[in-house]
Order: sequence, then C-alpha cells, then structure tokens
Amino acid sequence: MKKPHYFVVIGILVVGGFFGNLLRFSANIPERGPDFNLIPNEIGGYWGQEKFFTQEVYEILNADTTTYRDFVSSKGEHAGLFIAYFQSQRFGGSVHSPKHCLPGGGWRIEKISPLKVDLPGRPPIVINNMLIASKTNSSVVLYWYQSRIGIIRNEYMLLLDRAKNSLLLRPNDIAIVRLTVDAPDGDIDAATNKGVALLKQLHPYIEQALPFESSGV
Repeated sequence: MKKPHYFVVIGILVVGGFFGNLLRFSANIPERGPDFNLIPNEIGGYWGQEKFFTQEVYEILNADTTTYRDFVSSKGEHAGLFIAYFQSQRFGGSVHSPKHCLPGGGWRIEKISPLKVDLPGRPPIVINNMLIASKTNSSVVLYWYQSRIGIIRNEYMLLLDRAKNSLLLRPNDIAIVRLTVDAPDGDIDAATNKGVALLKQLHPYIEQALPFESSGV
C-alpha cells in the first residue's frame, strides 16, 4: 500500500522540478529592445537632459537599458523620468522596487495609493502614487511596471506575470517607469497635478519607446 503513495510523491517532485526549471530557464528573447531616443527632451514646457548614475548604481540595478531625464520647466521646477528595462526577469534580472530602493537612498515613504490617470483619446491607466520625504524635501513619485500584459502596479503581479510568460514560452521582459516631481513648498497636490499633466504628454512616447504592445490596462 505504501508503494503507490511513494510513486505519487516521486511524480509530484519530478513534475514540480520540471516546471520549476521551466520558470527559471525558459523565456524567448524579445524581437527588439527599447528605444528611449523616441522620448523627446522638450515637452509640455519642460526641457530634459539625460543624466547618468555612478557605475555602482548601474551594477546594483542590473538592468539591460536605462534612461534618466532631468526635466526643468521655465519656472525652474524639476521632474525626473527614470525607465529601466530588463530583457528577462531571470537570474539577477529582477526589477528593483522603489519601496526598497528609495528608503535605501535616505527617503521615507509616507504613503502609496492607486492613481487613475485619464489619457487623451485612450483608456485610463491606474498607476502608483507614492509620497516620499527626507529631512528637507518632499516629492511625489508616479510609477508602474510594464510588461506584455500591460501595466502592473504591485510586485505580486510581477511574479504571476513572470510565471505566465515562462509557461507560455513568451518573452519575459519587464520595465519600470518612474516620474518624480519635487514639492519644495510641501504642496503635494500641486506636485501631483504637475506630474500627471507631464505624464499625459510623455505617455504616448513611453509606449512607443518600450517594446510592448500598447495597452490601456
């Protein structure tokens, strides 16, 4: 009577090992990567300039391609657009969540909430609205993850997206998009509104730059 149970256990281990290795190793290579040159440096009254991190930061990020644009308005208002693209979510290619990175940089997360953004001529999107603060400054961070299923707001959905793409042998690439707007006077609502207004203009170009199907998820 014990032998059938024994073979059942062995069967479960074999099948589990198969799918575990499938999730770890299987992923098609995307046909193309991102083209961040499609994102303009002049938009909505802001002028952007490409900025660079230290080599140590890039090694920690371990992304395949990144862009960081420092946008400045005629009034001297700053907004930073950061996008990191990972060709695969396997073996060190995992996305670094702002929930972990920002506190490590001296920022305190005050609040995270969903934010619906109405896009002109397109379905609305729902992204994360994060309020961060340091000893001297406050900022609003609008961010989301994007993959071939569309926009993803949380890390748990990232895991499901990774598993689904691996099982279907689809490309497992992912990007994180983050727009940070300073609130030097502490007016969070004003900073959020400025960020949303800029994001509405940037979004079509971000969609073109990333190698995913356009989505209104």
